[in-house]
Amino acid sequence: MDLSHRLVLAPMKRMRANLPGNAPGDLMVEYYRPRASQGGLMITEATFIAPTGNGGYAVPGIVTDAQVAGWRKVVDVVHEKGAKILLQLSRLRSDAAS
Repeated sequence: MDLSHRLVLAPMKRMRANLPGNAPGDLMVEYYRPRASQGGLMITEATFIAPTGNGGYAVPGIVTDAQVAGWRKVVDVVHEKGAKILLQLSRLRSDAAS
């Protein structure tokens, strides 16, 4: 990935998804907006990819249509600022034996 500088926002646990539903909302958009910079890269907080994968309070998912739409708003604002964004995926195991 080509970046115009080496400024990267590391993933941080934010717990700002809307409840119920764990969809990214305006609070998450407003978190990422001022941190996006022209040519920079942002790595999101861990985002669950299965209905049983929610690992904590107000953690965003990318399973339902509402969650996908919420992330679209975040991605759009980051791209408007000229930055790139990567979604950190999280899959928690429902069984501890494996």
